[in-house]
Amino acid sequence: MMRRAILSVALGAIALAWTSNAAAVTPSVLGVTHQTRHPVVTFSAPKSDHVVIEIASKPDRGSDGSFFSENQVEFEVMTDSEIATGRWLSESRLDPGTYYVLVRASPDFDSCYVSGGGYDPSCADGYSSMATLVVPRPAVKYAVGATRETFTNTVSLRISATPLGEKLPYQVCFLTKARKRLCLRDTLAGYDWDSAARESLTVKTRNLATLTTFTWFVGGRAVGFKRIRVR
Repeated sequence: MMRRAILSVALGAIALAWTSNAAAVTPSVLGVTHQTRHPVVTFSAPKSDHVVIEIASKPDRGSDGSFFSENQVEFEVMTDSEIATGRWLSESRLDPGTYYVLVRASPDFDSCYVSGGGYDPSCADGYSSMATLVVPRPAVKYAVGATRETFTNTVSLRISATPLGEKLPYQVCFLTKARKRLCLRDTLAGYDWDSAARESLTVKTRNLATLTTFTWFVGGRAVGFKRIRVR
């Protein structure tokens, strides 16, 4: 009799779990966007008391359904108010790029498992379909400057880019006294999309026209110019 009772309980648990998986609705991602690179996800997870949002830089997933841990950039457990409203705004900013979003929900036991071993089929359980979030590259503002350094007979040529989180080649072009066009090349080294990058070059004044115009180019586009007296 004891063996039969244990077997009956075990089979009942298996049947209940199977009924839950078979009858439950999957959570859904209703929309993904961003506010100044802070991800915003709206979702539906009815009668769930535990909801997780995962964001990854690649769509690869493990056998349990979650993103590979090395690609995860966000893993957030929703608060009760976020579950109730179906909306989450991250406190963190994402770098520009393409990301992948999943919602995972677990059913609320008291609401979904009814007396007599039944299961409410309107409860959400499992993973949502995967959604894509694109965070565009922010507009970069450039500022340039040119200063004659009297004691060294040079001109200091400065450029800043705000914000910049990547390396970006640039050049400064000007005409010599002989009306020959010369360009100096360098790279703006940006490491943070919330900060500015700054670089400077120097050029000797001896071969420059008295009034020289310096023009800065990034990606073949002029981003600023300065005309100064060099002697």
